Amino acid sequence: MAKIEYAFPVEKIHGKVAKHHKIGFAHRKASLKNYTVTYGVRTTPYTEKETAQKAKFTTVGQAVRARMKDPTKINEDLAAFKAQTEYKTLYRFLWNLEWKKAQ
Repeated sequence: MAKIEYAFPVEKIHGKVAKHHKIGFAHRKASLKNYTVTYGVRTTPYTEKETAQKAKFTTVGQAVRARMKDPTKINEDLAAFKAQTEYKTLYRFLWNLEWKKAQ
């Protein structure tokens, strides 16, 4: 792998520079190494299973955002969140509740 040196003032870059680029840059904190990544372009259509998973993911995300804005449920959700220790954020807690409901 080639070593990447950035011109001033850019110290580090992570990800693609632009959407149309196929090459991205990354910095690994553990080893303090910079490296490049080649992003492939998908040539096959999505399967029904992948499409269903994406639709479920979208539905759950919308449900969580709506639930967090609902003033009638937020107090119950906060109390349930504080009573548990598995999830560190309220969003992740609600996400998992909605995900289990969607199954």
